[in-house]
Amino acid sequence: MTSIGIDLGTTNSVVAHYDPDRQEAQVVPNGEASNLTPSAVGMLRREGSELLLVGQEGLNWAEVHPEDTVLSVKRLMGRDFTDDKVARARGVLSYAIVPGEDDDPRAHVVFGDRTVTPAEVSSAILGKLVKDASRNLNEDVTHAVITVPAHFGDAQRAATREAAEITGI
Repeated sequence: MTSIGIDLGTTNSVVAHYDPDRQEAQVVPNGEASNLTPSAVGMLRREGSELLLVGQEGLNWAEVHPEDTVLSVKRLMGRDFTDDKVARARGVLSYAIVPGEDDDPRAHVVFGDRTVTPAEVSSAILGKLVKDASRNLNEDVTHAVITVPAHFGDAQRAATREAAEITGI
């Protein structure tokens, strides 16, 4: 059982692991040998299938296909569609932000042919971070502490937990 710390950021995310030999936490590089992973998820659609492009690949995808790339999704985590911050985000982000179906008041994102929660998008970012950390540490990562800003409310913290649960950590 290996645990890591994750700073799931609005723009970039980073992973750290405690090294007992050095008695300190160290940043764990991602699969591209960088300490920072862009918090970006792109959707590549080809021949009827969808492939997620996460991290730097997603950020690169955004340059050509901004409508198929979700950036800054952390701003939407746990927020209702009617929230003022969601309204501002709708005015500046390149992807569609819509209300949830039925009685779900939360903001959702149109991604590919689906409508998903920000937690589902964040789980793709967390999945990459965990996969890269597992590979780098040569151990399966099973647990993580994920930081959230002090101003996050209960719904935002719950959405962060939901993203982690979707990821399996």
